[in-house]
Amino acid sequence: MVSMADIAKKAGVSVNTVSLSLKNSHRVKKETKEKILTLANEMGYQTDPLIRRLMMNIRTQKAGTYRATIGVLDFLSKHAPDWKKKRVEHGFQLLQKHAQAWGYQTELLSLSEWATFSRIEQVLDDRGIHGILIISSPDTDSSNHLSWDKFSTVTLSPSLFPHHHQVMPDFYTNVLMALSETQKRGYRRIGLIEPQNTNINSRYQFSSALHSFSQLNPQIQLCEPLFPALLEAPLLLDWYKHERPEVILSHSSHVFRWLQQSAVEIPGEVAFVNLDLTDGTDPQLQAGIDPCHDELYRRAVGLLVTMIEQNETGTPSSPTTTLVKGSWVDGESIAAL
Repeated sequence: MVSMADIAKKAGVSVNTVSLSLKNSHRVKKETKEKILTLANEMGYQTDPLIRRLMMNIRTQKAGTYRATIGVLDFLSKHAPDWKKKRVEHGFQLLQKHAQAWGYQTELLSLSEWATFSRIEQVLDDRGIHGILIISSPDTDSSNHLSWDKFSTVTLSPSLFPHHHQVMPDFYTNVLMALSETQKRGYRRIGLIEPQNTNINSRYQFSSALHSFSQLNPQIQLCEPLFPALLEAPLLLDWYKHERPEVILSHSSHVFRWLQQSAVEIPGEVAFVNLDLTDGTDPQLQAGIDPCHDELYRRAVGLLVTMIEQNETGTPSSPTTTLVKGSWVDGESIAAL
């Protein structure tokens, strides 16, 4: 039986290089990888179609060369608010860009268009799509509605898919970064507002970061955080009048607009930090955290392509979570340093 040591000796490389090449690792040069895979195929090592498939992928890995199609699943209902739909559209454009760099095409499949999960699965099968990126979550648990064993899957929406590999913002670090920036500017009474499901879906990273920061900085006076089941303007304004924060941190731009509409001067009466500066937010007007979605989607595509090429399908025994740290952006909604 041919071993990796036999291939290594023949190729004049280390066993580790052979192992990495057979896994299609990007740590090995393309020419070396091609040589090793050719030898593995010729010597009869693991007569597995995966080796021939990797060989074909390496030879065709040029910009614009079509390799396969990735299905991007959007589980938003047709009644979802426009800002959520725009976020999906923007995310799909980023995924499309990074997939093309790998030679992959992308196809957006929306539950609102295809109506049922079984229909979406049929479309995936009919079009020969074996790699899935989940860009948004459904309103209810749908973890058992698709035959996951057939697909390589990465999710960008962790709330209802914890059994898959995930790539998501590092909410905990991002909140700590925002709190640190407010502290540098002399703010002491800090309030956090997040919809309840946002905090839960993040695995309580928002509330955990707030608690950790308060423990390390006892001089800070934290307002009672607001985690409502439904965030609405009257509730926000009642909370603001009662808690009287010097600065508000929130994932929602609605908070900023509601304060402005109520003639609250920003940052005169209260400063505001947006924890998710995404498309549609004026970066000069609002200070806050850029979640670096471009990097997040780049990593998600890279992870999925690796899974596809290594024929990793189904739910992993040990799902991983990749956290992407954001960056601070100055804006007019907070005092300058």
